[in-house]
Amino acid sequence: MGKSANLSKFSLDKPAEMFDWIDSDSTGVITLEEMRVALDYHLGSQFKEDQMERLKDMMELQDLDGIPKDMFVEIMHDITTRMRVKELVDDRNRSNSAQSQLVNLDETAEIEDPDSGNKRVSSTERNEDVLQRFALGIGITQNSLQDKLTQEMATKEKLNERVMELRKAALLERKNQERLLANIAEDQQSLEKQNEGLIEANRRLGEHVEEMANELENAKMLMLTLEDNIENLESRRDSLLEQLKSAEMTIEDTKRELENLKEENSELKDQLEEAKSESMESSLARRKISISQSAITAELVRQKQQLEEKLKIAKAENRELRLQLASQRKKMEEQQRILEATNASVAFWKKQTRRGSGVGTNLAAEIAALAVNQSNSSRAKNSNRHSAVENGTPPIIMQPTDAKFSNDSPDLTRIENGSFADGSVEDNPDRGSAAYMKEKLLRDDSASDGKSGSQEKKIIDSEQNSNPSEQLKLQKERTAQLAAKLKETQGQLEQITKKLKDLESRPPGHNMDGNGGSCCWC
Repeated sequence: MGKSANLSKFSLDKPAEMFDWIDSDSTGVITLEEMRVALDYHLGSQFKEDQMERLKDMMELQDLDGIPKDMFVEIMHDITTRMRVKELVDDRNRSNSAQSQLVNLDETAEIEDPDSGNKRVSSTERNEDVLQRFALGIGITQNSLQDKLTQEMATKEKLNERVMELRKAALLERKNQERLLANIAEDQQSLEKQNEGLIEANRRLGEHVEEMANELENAKMLMLTLEDNIENLESRRDSLLEQLKSAEMTIEDTKRELENLKEENSELKDQLEEAKSESMESSLARRKISISQSAITAELVRQKQQLEEKLKIAKAENRELRLQLASQRKKMEEQQRILEATNASVAFWKKQTRRGSGVGTNLAAEIAALAVNQSNSSRAKNSNRHSAVENGTPPIIMQPTDAKFSNDSPDLTRIENGSFADGSVEDNPDRGSAAYMKEKLLRDDSASDGKSGSQEKKIIDSEQNSNPSEQLKLQKERTAQLAAKLKETQGQLEQITKKLKDLESRPPGHNMDGNGGSCCWC
């Protein structure tokens, strides 16, 4: 130790100063090794090793990390006192041994110098006082040490009890640790199983997201197809409205022509009344002409009524088509809402898939079950609605053929030439007469009404038993049939107008008789 060279500045009578010098870092305590160095320097071999062991035991009993200043001062005072007592005892022993040899000298010295005896007596008394005080101090120290030892023994017993308690607690803690390790192992196994379940649920969720993405693409394609269908329906509706307006205008023109024909018929009747006076043959001819004209007039009236009824039917069907168009728009809005909900669901599950590890096994199972239920319900709801798109075939929009809208159709021209729709020619010599015309018009109307009625019944039955795509197809077919019917009606009106114009262009009384022959003037 480097400080041992400076210990000569301090004596044992000043332990406080020595302690302050040793405690250079001002911690308030010094180590046992530092005290050993200081005592070895001052005492040498006089400071035995067993004394250091006692100091060490005392520090352990009092649970001290170092020697405080007051304890150091007390120990140094005790050591210096013991050293003085030992010196006094040694001096006394030496003096006693020397007294036996120097008795005569002492007596002679007392005789010669009476004051020196007084000095020796006072020195001896002082040493005895020191010994008595030291003995008294030793007794006090021993008593205090015994008390401290008793206290330390009690403290040691308490410490032993505490040690036993701590050992029991350590055993319990060890058991708890073992149990905890077992629980940790079980938890780790369960976490591994949960992790496997999460991985499987994540995989299923990814597959479901891909399926939903495919369904979303199909829904987008279906929306585009529906938009095209709606545009086509709107264009067809506009064309039907225009055709309806033209038909109404044609009917108005026909009504005006019928009024004109009525006036002309009245004039013809007047002329026939004037011609009655000429001859019986002319009167018979006039009667036949009147009958023929009345038959034509009745036929025209009947045709007019039929046209009005057909016009009413066309208006009703037009209203029905408008309602169906409104329902289709509602369906489109519903499909748009489903599409938006599907987009939101896909975004949500993609976010959940990216988060991944924070989901438990039960929650992952619930998510997978919810996704499967949503997929099944959406498929069940849209199976009929999306059947055409899922099969890869877009809905077919039926367009009317050109033959139905052509004025060259055999059904429209057979009144003039007496031919049927299959191209065969009717072999009837009376086909130019009014009776033949009336019979042929009635037959054509009944056939067309029966055909249209059966087709409408088929369309209604198929609409009730079909899905939305087939309903749209049937509606288009029905619209095409309605347009064809309006076209056919328009053609019939044109034929009637043409016949009436032919009748107007002939001179009065110039017509065929009831048997298909010439009139009386031809």
